[in-house]
Amino acid sequence: MSRAEDQAAILSTLARYSTAMDTRDWRLLDDVFTDDLIYDAGEWTTRSRVEYVARLRPYLEGCGPTQHLLGNARIELDGDRAQSAIYVRAFHVGTRELSQTTYEMFGEYRDLLVRTDAGWRSRHRTLRLQYELGSRAVLRPA
Repeated sequence: MSRAEDQAAILSTLARYSTAMDTRDWRLLDDVFTDDLIYDAGEWTTRSRVEYVARLRPYLEGCGPTQHLLGNARIELDGDRAQSAIYVRAFHVGTRELSQTTYEMFGEYRDLLVRTDAGWRSRHRTLRLQYELGSRAVLRPA
């Protein structure tokens, strides 16, 4: 693969994450993260993809529509490894009695990625929140 093809493949991997979040397609995360994923959200850390999905899923299962937008990606390639940093802006709408309540966050994902037989996957992700607006109360179990 050329450098440009690797960068495009990494961007596709990162974008699949947003699609998985917004469609609640938890299996799609198999195409984003390695089994041994370490996810550091600052407030909590998980040590496998399965643990991460179990931790994350309740936050979004009871939430209404969401939109996770990514931009300003920076990618550094080093053979079969890569580092990326990408801005995230995620908008969440509540349900039921919170249907008029929203929560929005601005932050950055930093990933350490590896090339696998199935393509590029993130092995370690760090989320750093930069700003929050609204109420996290919309992030709740169904």
